[in-house]
Amino acid sequence: MRPRPYDSGADPAPGADDDGSGTAGVMAAAECLRRLLDDGGTPTRSIRFVLCNAEEQALAGSKFSARAAAAAGDRIAGVFQMDMIAGRQRASAPTVEIHSGSSVAGPVATASDALGGRVARTVPLIDPAVTVQQVTGDADPAVGRSDHAGFHERGWAAVAVSEDLFSTPDGEPGNGTRQYRTPGDTLHDEDHSPDCAATVARSVTATALTLADL
Repeated sequence: MRPRPYDSGADPAPGADDDGSGTAGVMAAAECLRRLLDDGGTPTRSIRFVLCNAEEQALAGSKFSARAAAAAGDRIAGVFQMDMIAGRQRASAPTVEIHSGSSVAGPVATASDALGGRVARTVPLIDPAVTVQQVTGDADPAVGRSDHAGFHERGWAAVAVSEDLFSTPDGEPGNGTRQYRTPGDTLHDEDHSPDCAATVARSVTATALTLADL
């Protein structure tokens, strides 16, 4: 039985999967880069690690970050977002979703699809057992709903990578955590999978580092 819905006025917010898992993935990627630099690696592009708050409040944190980057004249080759990467129900097939659908048509959508394709090709190299669902265009249920969206609005390629959260177009349910937005979103959740999180984090990190020529 699932616990009652989360009450923001009364309940703690453990958020182990949403989005402690994505936050941990960003920190692990930063540690990986630090070690590569210590070993003499030299990227041809700058790599920036960003943690944004207030996604549930109209993407306030990420939109602020995108506006600031645009105001500074940044040139961004690609944005990789990890959002809810540790959920996998027991005995389910390991699946990773890659969301590149954009409300901004034209070059942004095309570049985002290409960026998603990079991640899609990397995942099987990290874990051949994982199924990749690359979702694009109007069929993508994550359009405008997560922190990559603000970067689309500023003209940059961006993707969100997650556990198998959404149902497929033919109605097949996702196999991510069932404790989404509940007080049960803890490390003790039976659907919490460090292996799933590691696969996503490694795949996104490897893709980003390759984009930076490392």
